[in-house]
Amino acid sequence: NVRLPKEGSYNIAMFGKDLSSSTEGVPLVANFFVECSKPLKNAKPFPKIIGAKWGQGYRLHEPASGVLPRDQIVNIKLDVPDAFKVVVKGDSVQLMNKVEGNTWELKYAIGKAEKSVAVLANFEEDSQKFVGLLEFAILD
Repeated sequence: NVRLPKEGSYNIAMFGKDLSSSTEGVPLVANFFVECSKPLKNAKPFPKIIGAKWGQGYRLHEPASGVLPRDQIVNIKLDVPDAFKVVVKGDSVQLMNKVEGNTWELKYAIGKAEKSVAVLANFEEDSQKFVGLLEFAILD
């Protein structure tokens, strides 16, 4: 499904690569031109995908929107296969809790001055290197 908030023309670019590929980049595999004549009321965007790691086996359980309300507590829950640590980074960095399998969860209090909140993951056990997964905008 594509959730479009306004009437008009949209270009949707799809990028992808073979899971066994060792290349860093993700090439363009398709371009779609979409004409929207009936926009979805209250359409909520998906969070911005940052980095190239998000893919098969990854799943966002909640929140359902990529735009979060300011000055509230939100539950962030997602599946991140093979991660050793997952954090939420806004004005502060908070370690998410591994609840079962590949599922991580955290209740995050969004501050008054935050512009965005990102989810980052560590995939190397003895490393402090984290890679970006998702970024949520904060509603003013």
